[in-house]
Amino acid sequence: MACNNSTLIYWQGNNFAAAPQFYSDAALTTPAADGWYALGGIYRYMSGGVLGAPTTCPSCDFACRTGIVSGGGNAGNYIMNIDLGAATGAVIIRFRPRQRPSRVVWTFDGITASEYSSPTHGYKQGLIGEEQSAVNGGEYSCFGYGTPGNPGIPITINNDNGSGGLGFAAQEYTYNTPAGGFIGSTDTFGNPVLTTVGPYNAALNPTPPQTNLFNGAADYFTMVVPKPNATPESLNVVIESFCSATLFDIRVNCPISLNNFDGGAVNDVCGTLGTPFYTAHVGNDTGTSATIAANDWAFNDVNGVTPKPAGVYPVTIGGVTHFVTVDSNGIVTDVVACP
Repeated sequence: MACNNSTLIYWQGNNFAAAPQFYSDAALTTPAADGWYALGGIYRYMSGGVLGAPTTCPSCDFACRTGIVSGGGNAGNYIMNIDLGAATGAVIIRFRPRQRPSRVVWTFDGITASEYSSPTHGYKQGLIGEEQSAVNGGEYSCFGYGTPGNPGIPITINNDNGSGGLGFAAQEYTYNTPAGGFIGSTDTFGNPVLTTVGPYNAALNPTPPQTNLFNGAADYFTMVVPKPNATPESLNVVIESFCSATLFDIRVNCPISLNNFDGGAVNDVCGTLGTPFYTAHVGNDTGTSATIAANDWAFNDVNGVTPKPAGVYPVTIGGVTHFVTVDSNGIVTDVVACP
C-alpha cells in the first residue's frame, strides 16, 4: 500500500493492473480496505469498496503550508511526512496540545529535536501540556493505551520523576494524504502496528527535562526546523500522545527567510551595529514580525541553523536601538530600548 505499511490483498487473475477488485481474504468475499495499493510501480486507489484504474505514483507526503491539521483519539504515535519542496529557509511548526499533553519530535537531514517556545509559557522541551495538579511540581494522570476499544491502563506523568512514565506499547498512526487524516498503521497481515510511547523522565530530573507540564491552558508552541539546502525535501514529524481521548492541532509552514534585524556583537551593548540578528516570532502562525518579543527564537543565520549564543545584543528595532537578551536556549528573554 502506498503512503502506509504493506497490506496482504487478493485478486482474481494474475495481473495487478487489470484486477477488477481487491479483497482481504483468499475466498474473494471481503473487499480490501480503502486506500492506496502498489505493486511493481503501478498504483491503484480503493474508495468506498470500489477499485480505481491504474495511475502514477501519488504524493505520499503532506504538503507544507496546507493549514492546521487536527488529530488524536487514542494514545499512540501520530506520524506525518511533510513535503517542504526545494526552497531553503527555516520551517516554522506550530503545535498546540489542545487536550492531554503530547510530545512532538521532528527529524530532518540527520537532526532530531523536540523543543518549542510560546508567548505564554516560553521555552519547553519534550512532553508539554496543561497539568492537572501541582502535586510533584506538576502532574497529569490519565488512561493510556492505544489499541481501539481497550479501556486503557492508568498512567501518571509529572515534572519531577515521571512516575508511571516508563514507556508502554500503543498504536501507530500515519497521516494519509489521500484520505486527509490519520489512519492506524497495519502490518502485512492487517494487524495493528504498535509503537512505544515514552519513557518520560526515566532518571530523576534529567538534563534536558523530558516533561514540561505547566499551569494554564496551552497556547500554540513554535518549533524551528533549519533547511539551508534544497535537499532533502521530506520532514518527518511524530506527535506522541500518552493519553487516550487526546487531541492536538499542528501546522507546518514551508521554508521562509527569518526576520532580519540590524544587530551587533554579543555583550557589546549599544556598540557597533552591522551584524544580522535573525528571529522567528512565536506570536503568530507564520513566524514573521517587524518587532522582537520575549520568547522569540534568535539565530545567527537566515535559515535558523545556529542559535544566538547567550548574552545581550544591541539590535535596531523600528529605527531605535534596543538591548535584546538571549538565553542559553537561543530564546529572547528581554527587549528594552537602549538609554
